Amino acid sequence: LLAIGFIGNPLSYLVYSRSFFSKTSTGLYLRALCITDTIVVSESFYIFLLNAFNIRTFDANMPFCKMFFYILYFSVASSAWIESIVLVDRLLTVTYPTKFNALSRPRVQLTLVSFIIIYNLVSYLPILIFYNLFKIDSQYSTTSSPTNSFYFTLNFSSLMNKSESNEIVYVCQGLGDFLAVFSYFDMLNSTISPFLIMTFSSCLIIRNLQKSRKS
Repeated sequence: LLAIGFIGNPLSYLVYSRSFFSKTSTGLYLRALCITDTIVVSESFYIFLLNAFNIRTFDANMPFCKMFFYILYFSVASSAWIESIVLVDRLLTVTYPTKFNALSRPRVQLTLVSFIIIYNLVSYLPILIFYNLFKIDSQYSTTSSPTNSFYFTLNFSSLMNKSESNEIVYVCQGLGDFLAVFSYFDMLNSTISPFLIMTFSSCLIIRNLQKSRKS
């Protein structure tokens, strides 16, 4: 999947940059989606390397810890919202083909994409404040294990093995109370809300197409 993403997203961007697609209402949305998806794939590949080869670039590197997760959460949420905008655009175009011609204007597309990007950049700013490095030592217990950091950094069993050998190991995660609240916000923002919008839009598009065929 990572290989397909690395190859497919740049190729898709080139295709959607052609003059034919640039005139459509979804041309700019799909190009923006290719960029955000490429960022997600790149960071996912880095996470794979961390777990597969036990690479610890988070160690004592606070700026990298903060920026990595900030970009990761921002790009995932932006991709989800851009996909939602594409389906809403299709819904309005199919349902009201003459009333929403303005959606095909590049200025409208650029405004919506810019709003999504700015919204998510601002929404995930707390990561730069509340994410931190935590040291694991030989007294580290499973009851105080990171809530979600071992998925993004190292396998937890590997961390425990290294801590038992008295080697200093760091994990990058949010502070306790912030992490609990932030997890719910991120789930709502990057998963639940876009999913509901896409599901609702898709159902209405299918219904409207069926009606148009019967008429």
